[in-house]
Amino acid sequence: MPSLTKAKAVMPLRALCSCNSLVELSDRLAEIMAYHASGLNLVVNAIMLWNTARFVRDQGIAIPFQD
Repeated sequence: MPSLTKAKAVMPLRALCSCNSLVELSDRLAEIMAYHASGLNLVVNAIMLWNTARFVRDQGIAIPFQD
């Protein structure tokens, strides 16, 4: 029966842990990207609203505001 040194016995465990940390990192990166995409979506919608309001105002159409 071949003898395993401590280093050889630990290597598969280290590989599993590093793989798990890569998965966690990938999950966090996906979450961060989704957060940034939602922020970008808000900015784009604000620009679209601004441009629409300016276009309507330049056409001489009154924009009714409600309180």
